[in-house]
Amino acid sequence: MTPEHISTLVEALQWTRSTFPTRGYAYPALNTFLSYEALETRSEVVARRLRARGLQRGQPVGLLLKTGPQFLLSFFGVQRAGGVPVPLALTGGRDLSGYFEHLAPILRDGDIQWLCVETSLMELLGASQAPEGLHLLSSEQLVAEGDVGEGPEPIAPEPEELAFIQYTSGSTAAPKGVAITHANALAGLRSIVASGGFSSEDVFCGWLPHFHDMGLVGILLTSLFNGCQAHVWSPYSFIKDPSGWLAYFSKVKATIYTGPNFSYAWLCDGVEPGEVAALDLSSVRLAVNGAEAVDARLMEAFADKFAPAGLRPEALYPVYGLAEAVLAATFPAVGEPVHVDWVDRAALGNDREVRRVERSAPGSRGVVALGRPVEGLQLRIVGEDGAVLGEDRVGELQLLGPAVMRGYYRNPKLTANIFQEGWLRTGDLGYQKAGRLYVVGRAKDVLKQAGESYYPEDIEAVVRPLEGVHRGGCVAFVGGPLGEERIICLAETGLREPAELEGLAREIGKVVRRKVGLASLEVLLVRKSSIARTTSGKLQRHVMKRRSQGPRDASLLFQLRL
Repeated sequence: MTPEHISTLVEALQWTRSTFPTRGYAYPALNTFLSYEALETRSEVVARRLRARGLQRGQPVGLLLKTGPQFLLSFFGVQRAGGVPVPLALTGGRDLSGYFEHLAPILRDGDIQWLCVETSLMELLGASQAPEGLHLLSSEQLVAEGDVGEGPEPIAPEPEELAFIQYTSGSTAAPKGVAITHANALAGLRSIVASGGFSSEDVFCGWLPHFHDMGLVGILLTSLFNGCQAHVWSPYSFIKDPSGWLAYFSKVKATIYTGPNFSYAWLCDGVEPGEVAALDLSSVRLAVNGAEAVDARLMEAFADKFAPAGLRPEALYPVYGLAEAVLAATFPAVGEPVHVDWVDRAALGNDREVRRVERSAPGSRGVVALGRPVEGLQLRIVGEDGAVLGEDRVGELQLLGPAVMRGYYRNPKLTANIFQEGWLRTGDLGYQKAGRLYVVGRAKDVLKQAGESYYPEDIEAVVRPLEGVHRGGCVAFVGGPLGEERIICLAETGLREPAELEGLAREIGKVVRRKVGLASLEVLLVRKSSIARTTSGKLQRHVMKRRSQGPRDASLLFQLRL
């Protein structure tokens, strides 16, 4: 870990370059390696070029780049030029010719006047459609190796200056810019390293995008902060070939995996039983599971499936975090087994109380423990009346500490609303037991029916394993035309025969009534890949709710009210 006197990400890069110059980032799909020495040297050249082009201190620079060395070179080059990097999502499934229209709200919100993009994408993006006043920068030209002569000197950022702005994925609301200072970033990285027991001998292998907090902080920056070797895949490569990705992970003897809950299901489904025997996962120290609700039964299934490959069950590492706190909020103790609290669903939803039951009891729900607050961070549970709650009472999670953001960029109103007495209001609901955190859902997502409250996670958890539901693709929400709202379970399927579709819809209704207790439900079956997802794979309930209120979608295969 970098020494305590290091106070900015740029200083961390310089320290890592001097300590571990030959380590760095391997990009297998590109057959490319970027050492920490090259990153430090070449990012200085980028900084000089940006300053020569007129970038001013404190100006945000959008980075619209694919997975590869150009992102990190641009990210640190912008910082060393005095600017603020803003990683932006670029997804292959979108019509790029209209992408500036998609970017417009973020460009306006962040007052982004500089945009770094690969030359090969400029024509596809339609450079002529770029907003007036936007400076387009060719990333290839910006990061090209070579001397810039007597260009302006790089700028050393201050700890309280912005290190980066991270626009949230929009999984619960419109995207908003999380403003992270260098002091925030360093505090967050030190918490991650101390609480997760990271060292320079760890080897990272990940695929999450660099514009996602788990990709940027959890993989790229944590690797650099420790001087670790990192292997970086693109999200597309992981989704296309999970078996090949895991075989590579085994080959390089990676010790750290970081991914959301859905990725564990993707690996379970995408790796054939016969392929497991060829893997060696004994090197895995931490398999970090975060960014979305952690499924207790999926964790068990993952551990069981890959045990023959040497995966130790205590390597499974469910955590809680968010971009507003530089990723990490709670971590388990390293090496402890996964704790699952079996509780009564109805009491959890209606009374916001924890009543423990046997796993086999009707209406039981397994809630996975996500550890205790990371070093330097405080956590409290607050009730609807603002009172701090004790153990086994469900309320909103609030955080306080040096890693917590200073606010949303250029949005004082939203910033004022999200802080309560200096504490960050996360919008997540949960409880504590013996100091451990258990998250049960999002406050905005709670479903109401006949005076009863239900968590969408409960419905999704019992539907996801059903045969016919494609790779766990399902969401639950209150939707339908205005004035006719009802609880809807929408599931992806590869089935096409009417009788099979009706059978699956009725099975979904049956299992939800029996295990969750809903009296009525509407089931919508849609084609595979129809559910909106964020760039990290998180299902977007609010998008699907909005679609359900509009005209009939072409992806709809079957509809049944029960």
